[in-house]
Amino acid sequence: MADERIRAAGALRESFRAPGLSLSKVLKRYVNFASFVVILILIATFLPSAKTNKLVTANTSGITPAPAPGTAGVMANGTMCGPGVPQVTWSKYSPLCEPAWNPAKDQNGGATSNGVTATTINLTYREATTSELQLLYGLVHESVIGTNAAAETTMAAYIKFFNSQFDLYGRKVVLVPFTGQGNFISEDTGGGLTEAKADAVTAAHTLNAFADMSLVDASNAYAQDLENQGVISFSIYENPQSYYVQNAPYAYSPGPNCSENAMADAAIVAKSVDGLPAIYAGDPSMHSMPGKVGILYQDTPTATQCAQEMANDITNVFGAPAPAMQSYAFDLSTFSQESAAMIASMKQKNVTTVICAGCDPVSPAFLFQAADQQNYYPEWIYSGLFSEGFTGADGFGTLYPQDQMIHDIGIGEPMPSNQLQQEAYQVYLKTKAPLSQLLPSYTFAYVSLLQFFDALQAAGPDLTPATFQQGMFNTRGDLPDSAAGGNYGGWHFGPNRFDPAASIGIVYWDPNAKSNLSGTEFYGKKGAFVACNGGAQYSFTDDFAALPNHKQLACFGKS
Repeated sequence: MADERIRAAGALRESFRAPGLSLSKVLKRYVNFASFVVILILIATFLPSAKTNKLVTANTSGITPAPAPGTAGVMANGTMCGPGVPQVTWSKYSPLCEPAWNPAKDQNGGATSNGVTATTINLTYREATTSELQLLYGLVHESVIGTNAAAETTMAAYIKFFNSQFDLYGRKVVLVPFTGQGNFISEDTGGGLTEAKADAVTAAHTLNAFADMSLVDASNAYAQDLENQGVISFSIYENPQSYYVQNAPYAYSPGPNCSENAMADAAIVAKSVDGLPAIYAGDPSMHSMPGKVGILYQDTPTATQCAQEMANDITNVFGAPAPAMQSYAFDLSTFSQESAAMIASMKQKNVTTVICAGCDPVSPAFLFQAADQQNYYPEWIYSGLFSEGFTGADGFGTLYPQDQMIHDIGIGEPMPSNQLQQEAYQVYLKTKAPLSQLLPSYTFAYVSLLQFFDALQAAGPDLTPATFQQGMFNTRGDLPDSAAGGNYGGWHFGPNRFDPAASIGIVYWDPNAKSNLSGTEFYGKKGAFVACNGGAQYSFTDDFAALPNHKQLACFGKS
């Protein structure tokens, strides 16, 4: 049966690209693997389990205080520290320097928290099972997603290098991979809750995790259970700001979170779409029509909240007309028909710009084909589930029907053409790990680990979830705003900053631009996200105030 589902998945992947072949025909043939396709939905619905007692931390009296940032002395990486000097020179997102910790005389408190000893900090990574990955590759090639081995090699390489560069007060981060009982396919579709909780208990009590960073192999159910067990969870899935507040001090993300993403997309459509000719639509007749916005979103608690925040921002923050709203329940056996109905509704309402809010990686394939079948070619704004927007995501852009994708806009950062300016790639080269094992989606791993190490140094030697949060909140002033020109937008740490995302750019898909995503098979090939508005950055903290009002974006080669 597994082999049959794998073959079916591959056939469906090809059907997304085949002209003239409808999804309804394909689905009649391949409905039997419905449980697989939703692997890519990665539904952003958190499924809370009963709260358990948080793990008790040790007595931490007698701990040597961390030196003040900028104190003169030799750093852990062998260079000199001083006022205003960054801890590392290879990152735009570095903390301020500290003199190296001396384990011979300085005391870090030893086992200050679960997963922490005098010399180690445990970071778990729950692996996807082989069968899950085989099914995943049937729809999305491993050149886009990557393998378990590549994820572990990439993370371990970054961790080893970071351990030599950051000051962790006598400790080193240790990656602890494990294959759990849970199945993230089931968990992301509302099942497998018992197994997800069991895996969280294993991480917390058997593997003694201080934190978990399972990237795309996690799920919101697993993350929630980790947090309930007192384990810090770094998730690349977007959730509202209220989720992180509710689950403090255990939930973090590289960002932007979905509240920030909702505001960004609301600013884009209210300032650059509403009432203006829809010049980037694929249908020439729309070029003279006043822009009108519609939002499609999954009927899940998180996606619904994020879409409602977006609609509220459009009307109440920016004063634009209310968008047309349409929710959907992702049921593979009916989604082709549901997509057709949603597209018909958007078309009938003269919507020129469609936002796929909290959009999973599968839905656009259905929506785009439904739009093709109805000769509907609007502007699209893809507002996805993952952190970092379209940054480092050129591979994903190749998955969808290109006649619709070429009218797609989103937030994110294009990779610089100069490889020397590609931070994550250059740091991977410093690790000396084999390029053949670099995870294609290494951006996710790099930014998550960089944020983790920034906060670990800022937390000080008395390491607990509470002091880790103080580090993220920049209580001591260790974490300055990121330097200009970073690959991942601007970062800012401070009170209630569960993610550091402070600013980001706007990009569009260009099927003819060459990808600069070094270290992957996409490098140098056609298909890449390209900067709009000359690469300008916009701040989440001031509601994209620098984005010109009532002026169309300069995208798709237009100025």
